[in-house]
Order: sequence, then structure tokens, then C-alpha cells
Amino acid sequence: MPLSRLRLRLTVWFAVAFLGGLALLDLSLYGYLRHQADRRLTRQVRANAGELIRFVRAEFEENPPDGVAAAGREALREWPAPPGGYVILSPTGEHLAEQGPAEWLTLVGTTTPIDGSLVDEPVGREHPVRRLVLRVAGVPEFAVAVLQSTDRTAEENEALAWWLGLSLPIVLLFALGGGYVLSRRALAPVVRLEHEIATITPHRLDYRVPVAAPPDELDRVAERFNGLLDRLEESGNQNRQFLRQAAHQIRTPLTLVVGETSLALREAEGPATGPFRRIQRAAEQIQRRVEELFLLAEARSGQAPLVVDQVEADALVLECAEMMRGRAQLLGHQLLLRDVSPVVFPGNNGLIREALLELVENALRHGVPAPDTPVTLSARTANGHVRLDVESTGTPITTPLEVDTPWTASGERGLGLAVVRWIAEQHGGRLEHTATNGSNVFSLVLPVAGRQEG
Repeated sequence: MPLSRLRLRLTVWFAVAFLGGLALLDLSLYGYLRHQADRRLTRQVRANAGELIRFVRAEFEENPPDGVAAAGREALREWPAPPGGYVILSPTGEHLAEQGPAEWLTLVGTTTPIDGSLVDEPVGREHPVRRLVLRVAGVPEFAVAVLQSTDRTAEENEALAWWLGLSLPIVLLFALGGGYVLSRRALAPVVRLEHEIATITPHRLDYRVPVAAPPDELDRVAERFNGLLDRLEESGNQNRQFLRQAAHQIRTPLTLVVGETSLALREAEGPATGPFRRIQRAAEQIQRRVEELFLLAEARSGQAPLVVDQVEADALVLECAEMMRGRAQLLGHQLLLRDVSPVVFPGNNGLIREALLELVENALRHGVPAPDTPVTLSARTANGHVRLDVESTGTPITTPLEVDTPWTASGERGLGLAVVRWIAEQHGGRLEHTATNGSNVFSLVLPVAGRQEG
């Protein structure tokens, strides 16, 4: 299955939006966790300072004469202090007792403010050391300085930054894959709209795509498409009306020409009848072509004919044979009936007559005239269908019936068979052709039970 460009675009934009949101989430999460780590270290420093103050006081209360310095040294010796630096200071900033790395202890001098503030002091190339100098009021009066390394906090922040940075592309890949899969569900309404539109054919211009309420973007597209169908249907109706009017306007003068030439032929004698006969034949041919063009236009417009008559097959064949007998004699053919069964089936009597007359006309015009090879008509039933056959001698036709090409004496077909095939299909039947032993047989195969709606 080829990749969908629309789904890819939706996936990319989804991934971009997801990545932007994830980046903001990661930055806020990183800032929050870093702040929490800093607060945790601060609480630890203050807790260590409070513990040291309690130990110094306890030692001083046991031996007051020894002074604060001795109490501080004893407290630092007995107190299980966490790693770091600790200094016991006099109110003036003099070091009374100390413990920890010498480089850290130098960060607490006689000028260091004893105000309880937290300060991060740099130590060489290492991470800074957090310093807290806290004054103790009462008796005795002294101060404590606590120095705590920020290494662990910095390492945690660096690890968190690496983890968040590496997780972004991995999550982005999952977002791309998931977005492409989810985009299929997101585009499901588009696919349904596509299927709805695909079912609309020239014969279903009255169909409208369903629109939900309240409408969304796709529903508004459906509304626009329904508006286009409205315009197409109106245009088709206007075209059909124009065709009907044009056909009526053309039929009237042609009927007049045929009638006048018929009267003239009755009154004329000898060589004078030649021009009238030629005019009459030309008018009849034009009249038939107008009928064919009108029927074909109706077929292409999707207008379904009314199928409400009860057609008698034998009467129809006899009528067509009688109508075409003079035409057959004029073209040097014999017209015979064969196997005419009395069967009645539903249909449009006028259209089926037109189709059968067209088949007979083609057989007379393109068949080989010979006394022993007449054009034959038959009507018979088989497998629930009535077959109206027209057989003539001539070059076998090999072009498929579905191809609408002009029919000439070389075996090609013209507008007539397109009309005949449409008439057969409108009755739920078909047009068949068989070529055997130098003859062509065209058959209208129509259901005896009528057209099946499906």
C-alpha cells in the first residue's frame, strides 16, 4: 500500500506539535526537579546546622567551665557528622573548632557575614560548596558554619538533563509512528465521504451526500458538493428539455417532407419520380438519425425510461417486419419470419420497437443481398428470457459490442447499436451478437419477468 502524502503531512504536523509540547514539558519538569533538589540540599544543610548546635550546647552544659571552644571540639569529635565542613565560631568570627577539608574551611573567615544566609562558594574546578553561617543567641553565644558539597545535586541535574535530552528523539519516533497510524482513524470521515462520492454516477444525480448537524469542515465540503450536484442536475434537466424541444422541432419538418414526397410520388409518373424518391429516402434516414440521437442523448443523460407496457413479442415482430418490408425490397433483400413464439413480457413498447427496427435496418443496409439468404426475424423464449433475433448474411463482426464505433459495410458499427444496447440495459437485458457460417445474428435478450431493481 503506497504511503499517503496527506497522512504523512498530518503525521509531521502532529509530531511537530507533540515535540513542542514535550519540549516544554521537559523544560518545566527539569526546572521543577532542579528546584526540588536545591531545596532538599538546603534543608539538609539547615538540619546539619541544627544538629551541631544541639551537640555543642549539650557539651557546654555538661562542662561550663571549659568554655565554648572545648564544647565545640568535643561535639565535633563525638557527633557523627555527614560529609562536609563544620566550624564553631565566636561572636566575632574567630574559629573555635573546625572539621573538614582545609580548602573548604578557608571559605569561612573573620569577615564572613553571620546572618543565616545561604551562599554557594566556588572551590577550584569542582562544583561550588554551599555555605551557611548561623548565629546562636543565649548562653553561651556562638555561631556555627556548615559547608555542604553540591556535587550530588549537580550530578542528578546533569543525569536528568541527559535523560530528557535522549528521550526526546525516541519519543518523537514513537509519535511519528503512532501519528501515522492514528491519522488513518482521523481520516476515516474523508474515506467515507470519498466512498459516498464514488457511488454517484450520471444516472444518480439526484443523490445527495449526507450532512451531519451541526456541520463540521467535512460536512461543509459535502454541502458544497451537494450544491454542485444541484447545478449538474438542473443542467441535465435543461439539456433534456432542450433535446426534446429540438427533436420536436426537427421531426415536424421532416414529417412534412416525407408526407409531401409521398403525395408527389403518387401523382408523379416516369422519370419524374426519381428525385422525389431520393428526397424521401434522405428524409427518412434523417428522421431515423434524429430518433437515434434523441434516444442516445436520453441514455447518456441518465434518464430512465418508463417500462410499463405489456409487449407481445409475436405482434411486435410482425409489426416491424411489415414496416420494413418496403425498405427490404428497395435494398434487394427478402425479409422472412422464423420461430415466432407468442410471449408477453413487460417493457417500453416504443423503445423495443425502435431497437428491433434499428437491428433490421442495419441488417438490410450491411447484409449481402441474395435470394437464398434473406434477413430473418424470430422471437423465442429460453431460460426466462425472450430473444428477438435478427439474422443476416455478411462479413462476421469481431469488434466487441461495448465499443461505440461507426458501423460501415466493412463490419464496424455506428450510433444505432449504442442506442439498442442502452434500450436492452434499461429493460434489464442485453444485446448479444454471434457470427457463424458467414452470417451475423444480433439478439435482444430481455427478461420475461421484467427488469429486476437492485
